[in-house]
Amino acid sequence: MNDFHHPAQPLRAPHADPLGRFRGAPLNGKRRAKYSMVVVLILVMLGVVPFLIDASLPRPQSPQMTTDDAYTSFVNTDTDWPLRFSFLEECDVVRDPIAFYYAQFDCGDVDVRVMGMPQVDKDLPAMALAMNRSIRAMEKAQVDDLSPHEVTRNMESTHHQLLESTGVDTILMTDPFQLGWISSNGAHGGFTMNYAVGFFRGHNSTGSNQGSLVTVDVSTKPLARGSGPGDAVLMDTALSYAMTIVESAHTTSGADDSESKGVSNV
Repeated sequence: MNDFHHPAQPLRAPHADPLGRFRGAPLNGKRRAKYSMVVVLILVMLGVVPFLIDASLPRPQSPQMTTDDAYTSFVNTDTDWPLRFSFLEECDVVRDPIAFYYAQFDCGDVDVRVMGMPQVDKDLPAMALAMNRSIRAMEKAQVDDLSPHEVTRNMESTHHQLLESTGVDTILMTDPFQLGWISSNGAHGGFTMNYAVGFFRGHNSTGSNQGSLVTVDVSTKPLARGSGPGDAVLMDTALSYAMTIVESAHTTSGADDSESKGVSNV
């Protein structure tokens, strides 16, 4: 009996792509570098091209804020007492992202800010204190006590329709005051000349001892010390604009007669 066996033939793996339908992997360094570059370019194009296309498209213009928009959005008393000033309709609304509690207007020679403060007590010291606080908030400055004084009777005698058209009970006004600003090197840079007017109306509810105060702050454009017109001219400018704004005051609804309580002669 012949016990000799032929050695087994080594097994061979089947051909992975006998029909040649697939391309071989880039196993050498040059081919890997080329493929990597192609992949990187594709990724760059996918990320950059949409950005370039978006940058070339015209940006949608944000709608221009109207004067009424400024009142309703930033004056806290506007819902209960929609006090308006016709003069400000000719001014540009200034949109300041950090000024979310008062409305701002650029009126050319002066800047005007309007702030409403609800739940103010019906006495002159409380009104004056609230007015001082409003001015500090609008000017973002620690101003001294401006001692606003009542001018209701004077306004009634010179502007007969003002109280009726606004429903206001008490009108207060400051004396002219200057506010300085600091330059980048820390030196005193310049100043503005300001006047402020406050309009108070009491709540028409039994037993209520509070009301709404709307403060209008009028300031000249900032000027470097020693430049531009003198203090007297700036004072006249601020006062003239303040009185013009006061004369244009009115309300937007006919419900004000029921709210009006007459003139306060505290």
